[in-house]
Amino acid sequence: MDAGECAEGARAGTHVPVEAMEEEEEEFHTESDLDLLGWGDQESLAEGADMLEFFIRRGFLQQAKKKVDEITSSRIREPSTRIKEKFKKKKEELASKMQEAPFIRAVDKLSFIVGILFMISTQYIMLRFPEYMPQYYIWCTILLMVFRFISYHKAKFHYFILDYCYYNCMLCIFFLFYYPQSELLFQIVFAMSNGPVIWSIYMWKNKLVFHDVDKMTSFCIHFLPPLTTYCLRWSPGGAHSEAVSPGLFAFVTKTLYFYFFWQVCYLLKTEWVDRNKLQKDEKIMTSARWMTKRQPHPIYSWVCHNQHSIPWGTTIANHPAVLLCTIQVVYTLITVLPMPLLYNSWWVHGGVLLFNLVVAISNGATYYFDVFSENYKRRLEKMIASSNTRPIVDESKSAAAVISS
Repeated sequence: MDAGECAEGARAGTHVPVEAMEEEEEEFHTESDLDLLGWGDQESLAEGADMLEFFIRRGFLQQAKKKVDEITSSRIREPSTRIKEKFKKKKEELASKMQEAPFIRAVDKLSFIVGILFMISTQYIMLRFPEYMPQYYIWCTILLMVFRFISYHKAKFHYFILDYCYYNCMLCIFFLFYYPQSELLFQIVFAMSNGPVIWSIYMWKNKLVFHDVDKMTSFCIHFLPPLTTYCLRWSPGGAHSEAVSPGLFAFVTKTLYFYFFWQVCYLLKTEWVDRNKLQKDEKIMTSARWMTKRQPHPIYSWVCHNQHSIPWGTTIANHPAVLLCTIQVVYTLITVLPMPLLYNSWWVHGGVLLFNLVVAISNGATYYFDVFSENYKRRLEKMIASSNTRPIVDESKSAAAVISS
């Protein structure tokens, strides 16, 4: 029974079985679908299957898919490539502007203002609210250390942050945060800060240069810890103003214990853990490389020059870390010896702080008048010479330009 007969039977009121109608409807749809595909019979269907198999074997479908993927990916890549190129161009323009004189002068002026305000605020807190000096030191040190790590990592100087002065800063923060009432930790921090750390201002010629953030950071790392211990020790009602001196032997042994702990960790890091990394990249600067290659230490230079005439001279010259560690131990021991005097005398402690502050100010004055002024003078002379070679347009404008620069 076909579909027409079913329809006629329905119009005539004749009962048509439901199973027959469903069977005919399914057959009708199947044939219609095949007709739409052009495969109305089994032979056409077989031909279509053979053609599809032929295309698959020839790789036409894979090639077409690959072509579509290439077109799609190129349409997606083109906008992203243009965005990346535009971003790269803007980045280069920004970097170029940051190297220009107006931008550098603006940064220096802002740094100078911040440096002056920092000194004023430090003096105000020390004299008016000495009990808040530990909190002030903690936040200042954290900010300066973050800045120092970012700037030094960019210049591949970040291994300097493993040095003894930074170790002392971390120990001070640990003491002030967790155990501010501990007499033992205070004595150790006091000896380390007022011994080898503060005398580094004199040894390393730290400068109080207000417009240079890097020089100000170096000064603060060496001067703020002793200043904080000064407030804890001598301010009225200070946390350790009534503490009793432990004696010279206790100061020396405690300080050297913490020093050797740092020294072992430092050597393990630089000479064992990161040895291959440092050997592959000679641009990464450490204290040993700085004092043997960049700015050789006078004692190391002397040993290298006389290595064949002194005992173990060749060994020391080939392993400078041994010599530098020995120098550091001797320096630490010498600077810790007067610690009972500083711990028991307000005058001696204040005199040591004042002396190193004057040294930093003197070094800063030398920098400003001998280095900075000469650079400024050469820049002015260059601008005046270049202006003399140009046609004179307006002398007042030329003078104003020189003054404003």
